[in-house]
Amino acid sequence: MILFLAIYSCKKPEQYSEIPEISFKNINIENTYDTLDNQIKRVILTFYVIDGDGDIGLDTSEHYPPYDTSSVYYHNLFITESEKKNGIYEPIDLTVPLYYRIPYIVQKGKNPTLKADIIIKIDYSIPSLYDTIKYDFFIYDRAFHKSNTVSTSDIILNN
Repeated sequence: MILFLAIYSCKKPEQYSEIPEISFKNINIENTYDTLDNQIKRVILTFYVIDGDGDIGLDTSEHYPPYDTSSVYYHNLFITESEKKNGIYEPIDLTVPLYYRIPYIVQKGKNPTLKADIIIKIDYSIPSLYDTIKYDFFIYDRAFHKSNTVSTSDIILNN
């Protein structure tokens, strides 16, 4: 028994790539109200990220190059939206793109690996212009490593 514990305690933590890997977890839809008391649909996207060196997120004060507003790296989460028409998804040309800044995530402990759920809320007016949509999304870490691109399941807005 003592030998087993000694061997187990010397086990090194699992190593992960410094390139972030994301996976879709789920979509929840809420009927709620915005700040002006208008009824809206709120889509809550949850995804999981693993990053071997834990360099995910941007601090609110980071607006200088390479994170300035003219840089592609000002945002670190990029979502494209597609509408389902006759069973086929077609990209939606949005006037305001779905780009976000994931906040800086402070690591605790010696292991730099970051494992976290990221939750994004996206609001739609009622009735929505679209019946069924999906998101495709990816992130960049602080070293500009691009994650894999992931798709959501169907999101039904008008029901």
